[in-house]
Amino acid sequence: MSKNGNFMPKFGLETRSHQVKEAEECYNTALKLCPNHADSLNNLANIKREYGLIEEATMLYRKSSYPPPIIHFPTS
Repeated sequence: MSKNGNFMPKFGLETRSHQVKEAEECYNTALKLCPNHADSLNNLANIKREYGLIEEATMLYRKSSYPPPIIHFPTS
């Protein structure tokens, strides 16, 4: 509890920190399944940027903006 009797700000930060860590784990799992998933790459980059990991974030942002691969389907 803070000096003014309010415990919510600290609780809010701890909860948010846990949620961000959980989200980071989910994005990493998604990227194991689909390494070029643009939304997961971008969202993970946002988390890395928030942590101050600018080089990692930049790499993820760049990877998320690559054009999707061209898939050729066989014609009958």
